[in-house]
Amino acid sequence: MSSQILAGYLASRYGGRLVIGVTVLGGALITLLSPLAANLNVYTFIGLRAILGFFQGSTFPAMHHLWSVWAPPLERSLLTGISYAGAQIGNVLVMPISGLLCKYGFAGGWPSIFYILGVFGLLWCILWFCFVADSPQKHRSISEKERNYIVGSLRESGGKDTDHEQNVEHRCVPLFESS
Repeated sequence: MSSQILAGYLASRYGGRLVIGVTVLGGALITLLSPLAANLNVYTFIGLRAILGFFQGSTFPAMHHLWSVWAPPLERSLLTGISYAGAQIGNVLVMPISGLLCKYGFAGGWPSIFYILGVFGLLWCILWFCFVADSPQKHRSISEKERNYIVGSLRESGGKDTDHEQNVEHRCVPLFESS
């Protein structure tokens, strides 16, 4: 839970692209180090896996921040659903592959799971930092028509990525009335 709160804050301050990229990069490096940690000491391995969980817990709040500036309001629930489904589909694919690697993989079988998944994580990070932008305005290859559609639909709905300040009246309501 603490990583989710921190990631939401960091994504709103520095952008979802950076938070997701850094957490996946950290997770990939931790995954690559996991066989070494397991051979050193079981507690080192458990600690490393706990840190990995902290990193992975950061992904979804940062993803929500990205969708808040990228997804047109009428498409947001579908796109968010696809993102959540993609995470589960990845788990479904990795489990049988891990079984095969455990039996037939290099480095004694089970370590190959960590090495291969760690390398894939590093490759994913390279693609992520090359092709993802924090907003349509910052993306290098999006068409002007698509950029205008996204930004315009967000502006119409009063979404996060508007150029105008929201006309929202904020009032302080005391929790306790003094007599």
